Amino acid sequence: MEVRFCDETDFGFGWIAAQPRWVERTSHALVAAGVWVIDTVDGPGVEERILALGEPHGVLMLLDRHRRDCEAYAARLSVPLYETPFDGVPGAPFSFIAILRNRLWREVALWWPERRVLVSPEAVGTAPLFCAPGDRLAVHPALRLFPPKRQLAGIEPEHLLVGHGEGIHRDAGQALSDALTRSRRTLPAWLRARVSAAYSAGTAKPAGRCCRVSRHSITNLKETEDPVREREDYLWVPAWPASVTMSAPDAQAASLRAMTVALGGRT
Repeated sequence: MEVRFCDETDFGFGWIAAQPRWVERTSHALVAAGVWVIDTVDGPGVEERILALGEPHGVLMLLDRHRRDCEAYAARLSVPLYETPFDGVPGAPFSFIAILRNRLWREVALWWPERRVLVSPEAVGTAPLFCAPGDRLAVHPALRLFPPKRQLAGIEPEHLLVGHGEGIHRDAGQALSDALTRSRRTLPAWLRARVSAAYSAGTAKPAGRCCRVSRHSITNLKETEDPVREREDYLWVPAWPASVTMSAPDAQAASLRAMTVALGGRT
């Protein structure tokens, strides 16, 4: 698969897979007491650039769904594969922040305090899938109602690398704060943008099971003939088969299932 390189810094680089274009699957290689490769997607020239940085010490898979080419790269580089390392990685100068830890979503963020680098594989991103119009950075769509404010409290990165999209290297701390505090407020704008894009691409369905989405809740699943109807401060939007009432974790899990299906399993 073709890739384009990004996030060129003195401590490493990133690369973005060409497909799916609107998801922008991003991988990184960091130089920190050896080379650490993160959420790897293979592509022309990637292995050569990794080896040019120095001796590889490990492949890190920060999200359980980001299997990508991690196992293949760990084998090719003859290094261990560390899957969602909640308990840390021996010899690595990083700490790992538990973002979610349940049967459907296991994610850690990597924090490198010496360089003030934060790597977020999924909770926040810059790809079109994540962002409402005007966003530099946004919370994952399935987490917009329940952003990981507590988990990322006190983290002020100089560099914010993400698993979907190019990283942020200017005012990264402010971008992270804005994304976490505005995730609910900008949800209606994000929904309108995504539905508009679906109609433009000819992929929107004319009817189906929908749910009421406001800035604070997901409730009242119902059948509707109209996929998006604005009413007051909420939207009726295409949703997933489920019961009428949903807890916050159930809503996250249902959103995740719907998005995984929409992406064909490629995250």
